[in-house]
Amino acid sequence: MLKPEKRDAAFSRARQALRDARARHGRKALHRSIGRIALTPGNLAYAIGLPILLWILLVGFKAELMALWRAVMDFWLAYLGVPLRSVAPHPPDADIAFAPLAPGDAFGLPGTTLMLATAAVSVAGWALSYRLQREKMPLRYLVRILCGIQLSATAAIWFFPASFSFTAHDHVAGVVNNGYRVMLAIPFMLGAGYYVFNANLLKKTWYTAIIFGYFVVMIPHKAVVHGFLLQHGSVLFMPLLYMCFGTTFDVLAFIALYSWAASNLPEQTLV
Repeated sequence: MLKPEKRDAAFSRARQALRDARARHGRKALHRSIGRIALTPGNLAYAIGLPILLWILLVGFKAELMALWRAVMDFWLAYLGVPLRSVAPHPPDADIAFAPLAPGDAFGLPGTTLMLATAAVSVAGWALSYRLQREKMPLRYLVRILCGIQLSATAAIWFFPASFSFTAHDHVAGVVNNGYRVMLAIPFMLGAGYYVFNANLLKKTWYTAIIFGYFVVMIPHKAVVHGFLLQHGSVLFMPLLYMCFGTTFDVLAFIALYSWAASNLPEQTLV
């Protein structure tokens, strides 16, 4: 163990080295992830006004947006031969609903062979996940989550088929309506985490249009993909689809788009 005087001398030399380094290099600006931006009145007005304006537009033009989505989805569902069609909402700005073309076209429960095969693949995937070690450990947990969801859905349909009453057309409608609700939250998330930064209004408007344009195009097409996969894979895969390609996917897509927009902001003034 060092004697007290030697220990103090070592600390003194280290502190002097830090002072010398600070004197040579000067003070460096904080990274924006740990600093505070200088909030200007203009940015504060954008952070409050733009979300309110966007939210009013989303609510005010909901009927027109839903009509556009219904037209797009009905076109692709008919083209792909999926026996689902949208139902005209009452009132026009109500949530979207779907119905099978005929009672016999309703998506039924899976057969025994499909359920046994799905359970076998899920158990095999769980067992093989043990081979994912070290740096692949996060992938192991992802595989187990997916296999666990599918095994739970298979067990629920196998043992309690009467309780599995959520239909395919309810599922597809939920994908669309929940996507719209995510869009309603986006203006306020942008207001709190994007509009407060220093950038001109044109740049903020441009990235906002790209983000909302993505969701306007993606949500109806995502619902069509759900309907197509459920037609050919049965409602057995409905929970897995919803968890991996439903509202969670919408939120992750927004995070990715927001990160892209934020990374293209000009250099910020920190205080």
